[in-house]
Formats: sequence, C-alpha cells, structure tokens
Amino acid sequence: VADKVSYDYVGGLREIGHQHGFTSWLENYGHWGFPGEFLQYGGQSDEVAGEFWSGGGTRRYENRVAASCAHTYGKTKVWAESFTSGSPAFVRHPGEMKQLGDWSFTEGVNATLLHVYIEQAYEDRNPGIDAWFGSEFNRKNTWFDQMDLFTLYLKRCNFMLQQGLSVADVAYFIGEDAPKMTGIRSPELPKGYDYDYINAEVIIRDLSVKNGRLVLPHGTSYRLLVLPPLETMRLEVLQKIEQLVANGAVVLGSPPSHSPSMQGYPEADRQIQELSQKMWGDLSVKQRTYGKGKIWTGMSMEEAMALLNLTPDLVPDNDLVLYTHRRLGKSEIYFVSNQSEQPITIRAGFRVKGLQPELWDALTGVIRPLPAFEQTGETTFVPLKLEANGSAFIVFREKGKPAAKELAANFPEPEIITTVDTPWEVRFESDSVKRGPSEPVIFKELKDWAQSKD
Repeated sequence: VADKVSYDYVGGLREIGHQHGFTSWLENYGHWGFPGEFLQYGGQSDEVAGEFWSGGGTRRYENRVAASCAHTYGKTKVWAESFTSGSPAFVRHPGEMKQLGDWSFTEGVNATLLHVYIEQAYEDRNPGIDAWFGSEFNRKNTWFDQMDLFTLYLKRCNFMLQQGLSVADVAYFIGEDAPKMTGIRSPELPKGYDYDYINAEVIIRDLSVKNGRLVLPHGTSYRLLVLPPLETMRLEVLQKIEQLVANGAVVLGSPPSHSPSMQGYPEADRQIQELSQKMWGDLSVKQRTYGKGKIWTGMSMEEAMALLNLTPDLVPDNDLVLYTHRRLGKSEIYFVSNQSEQPITIRAGFRVKGLQPELWDALTGVIRPLPAFEQTGETTFVPLKLEANGSAFIVFREKGKPAAKELAANFPEPEIITTVDTPWEVRFESDSVKRGPSEPVIFKELKDWAQSKD
C-alpha cells in the first residue's frame, strides 16, 4: 500500500502535472490514518514541506521529516507551512513569531510559506476576513505596514540556508515497516551534532562510500549509519549495508534475524541470518572490523562519536542555543539561534579550523568580521552575544588569525550620541481600523505603549 501511495499516487500525479507545466508540492506525512512511508512518499514529489504552528502543538517532527526527505533525495528547498494558528485571532505578532521561525530553520526549513494571506475585498468590514486557521498576514492587521521588516529577515535566512549542502554526521535508518511518519533516534544523538533520517530506497539505490563517509550522488554525506532497534530487514538492504561496510562505512546497530517480507521465504530469512552472523559475529564485543569498515553494537552515541574522533559540530555553551550548518564549497555557514526570552553571551565552538569567523546579520543585512576567536584543536571558539530571541549567521570563508579574545572586540558597546528627553506628541491615524484616539497624546518619554495605563 505504501509503495502504491508513493509511486502511483504521488509519482503519477507529478508525471501528469509535468505534462501540463506544473510541479508537485506536498507535506510528506499525515495524521489519522496516513498509509505511507514518509521519505519514499515525499521523494516522489518535486517539492516537500513541513509545518509549524504559532502557539500550541508545535515543535514536533514534521519539519525534520521534510528536511530529511529533501536532504536524502537531493531537493534544494525544504518548505514549511509557517506560523499557522488557531483562535484567538489578531493576538500574534512578528516579535513572538521570530523565535518559532528560527527554530524551524534549525530543523532544516529554508523556504518559509506564510500561512495565511486572505484577500480583504470589503473596505467596510473590520478587522477583516479571517480563516479558521492561520496568522493574519493581511493588510488590515495593525502591523502589516511594517511586516516587510519581518519578511525581509525571513528572505535573507531562506537565501542563506538554501546555499550549498546540509551538514550532518548521522543517518538514522528508519526501517521498512509501514505506515511510518517519522524515524527512531535510538540511541539518541547528543547536543551539538545533527542527523537525517534515511530509508531503504535511498540506501540501496544511492548510498556509496568515499573516504570513510557515506555519500549520496548530490553530495550530502554522513559519518555513521545507525540501524533501528528492529529485528527485521530485507535481504537486499542487508546486502547493500554489507557492501558499504566492506568499502569503509561505519554502522551502529544490532543484526537483523529475518525479513519483514514474505518474498523469498524461508530462503531469504536463512540468508539474512547467515549474513548477519558473518558481519556481527557472536556479539561478544562492541566493535568489529569488517573489510575496510566497522560494525558497532551496544554503545551510546557519545561512545560512537568519541571512536570516530568527531568533536561536536557546534559546542553551544547553552541549552537554549540551537543551530544548523550548511557547507558551500570551502565555506562553512552556521545559523545560531537564541531560543530564550533573555539576551545571552556564549562561547560557541565551531568545528572549523584556521578560518576567520564573520557575522552575517539577517535582520540588518550587515556583514562584519569577528576579530575575537580562539583555535583549540579542530574547534574555533567565538564569543557571541545574542539578543532575546536573537539569531546570527556565523560564516567562515577566508583564512584568518585572531586579533583579540574578549567579547567586547566582537560586540563593542554602542556610544550615546545624544539624549532626547523632550516630550513626544503622538498623533494616530483617523482610520478606524487603527483604533487610536482622535486627539494627540503626549508621552514624557518613548516607551512601550502596552505598558501605558491609558
């Protein structure tokens, strides 16, 4: 059934669409009875997408499964139905949306689709026509005139995150049972490393080994393949994994004992058991050399990363800091997000050696070098300051040596040029949609209007 849904339904629809100049776009998962396998399902579409909601029911698996599909099937864009919401209406604003949008970027999203913009055809109906679900990205919202500041930020982030290829250390094989909407991360990956889910189709058809890395035709690569805690695997999948390990790959997981399919039964099960015994042996040791590669079992991901001599891709120095990493040629592009409501300073460690860190500010468009950094082994430590819900792109392009070590060199304190201490007279537009007072209001100082007693 899952194969039919993927190849006949999604693939067939895409083929017909191409005949008429259309491309296919879908969210590669489902709820309440989804019959497919999410990577295979999305792989047959031209474009894939996740989703996230403003307020409640967010930060689940949808964006990661879309990103994994794009990364393993060679798709550049990872769309997301973004900032969807339920009631109450007209209570959300970009200031609070940004944190969630930044989180989506660290899950792999790089093509933000605002949900939802509704045409406002009636001038006399305020505050306008609204949908059951979706934030109010329309011209009758009070902050619509300033929304370009937010959308320009999103555009810059999308552009940067569509460059090059995603960088991840681990590919988690999802197994072959269906229906399936997400994968299993067992053992769990420690903070500072990234991963994708991968399926049997991509492993058999596309995966190869180069210099000890598992490589896909479009260039995405991984250092470790992790098998799910299942006893089943088809013979052709196990045979391909055996070939990969013999050529230098590293695999972590337990041996399968039988096929999930009745095809070739019972001979297929006999061959699976025979090949498993050949590859894993008697399981008396955690590490086993096989050909040019290695097979590991019964160990944590911390142990595995240490054996691979893989330091964290980002040492975040704070549990509320999230990241994602792209590589464009010899340039390293990191997006770093402060997911807290407070400004923070961190000493972030990047798995980069001998290159000059630069700050690319997606809010302002400013690009500047960060003179203060420190090289320790394979890691470049950079003192960073992130505002509440703040973010930054840290880019490494050119060779460089540190000129300082202190945070102040990277983020100097601003100078006070002058102090404006005269009263402010504020006039509101007469348009009733804005709902401001008809007479001017005098403020002794500039402050948040939400704190006004009036």
